[in-house]
Amino acid sequence: MFICTIGWTEVPIVRLVVRHGLEVGDFVLLVKPTGSDEKAEATLNAIKDFLGKLWGEVSSKNFGVLEIDPLNPLASIKKVKSIIRRLEAKRLIAILSGGMRSVLLIVLMAILHLNYLLKDVELTIEVDIEGRNEYLRIDSRLIEIIRWKPTEAQLRMLELIRNKPLTMRELAESLGVNVSTVYRWFKEFEKIGLAEIKKERRRAALLQTTDLCSLIF
Repeated sequence: MFICTIGWTEVPIVRLVVRHGLEVGDFVLLVKPTGSDEKAEATLNAIKDFLGKLWGEVSSKNFGVLEIDPLNPLASIKKVKSIIRRLEAKRLIAILSGGMRSVLLIVLMAILHLNYLLKDVELTIEVDIEGRNEYLRIDSRLIEIIRWKPTEAQLRMLELIRNKPLTMRELAESLGVNVSTVYRWFKEFEKIGLAEIKKERRRAALLQTTDLCSLIF
């Protein structure tokens, strides 16, 4: 599923297709503010024509438009969350490059609020950089860190291997816990993208943090 905020140009949608392509079964949801003007309608028609040339047909099975009130964030966030959950996509790519800043913020907030319910969904957020043929990509790991709530002991473990790669046994001794606890914490860190195995030392793995860990400290 692609969720895209739109303004007065179809360029973000064209770039979406160039980067990702569109396959049978994909769904494109356009998000726009309530009310419309000639420019907004022209952009919407241009997008429909563009997608029609790719798909051959644009229907409710692969395309939708969601209007939200930029002055009512609570109701708007609920609307965005509701349609994302209803479509049950396995992969969600949000293109937040066009339209009103308030609409961009509402869609972003909806995705962040949904994140704890989308554990099995691959999530990516992309923003085109104005005036340049480049874009910023934020994947699910960065978003996962936002809602992660570590314990003091977990933070201490990260701090230890941030300064020096250590084995699980060395960490267990330093933290005063058993090795199984260290292993469980490490698998949690690894899943989020905060830690990794550096190398094997005498059959014992050395654990170290990744660059993402710098966001924690």
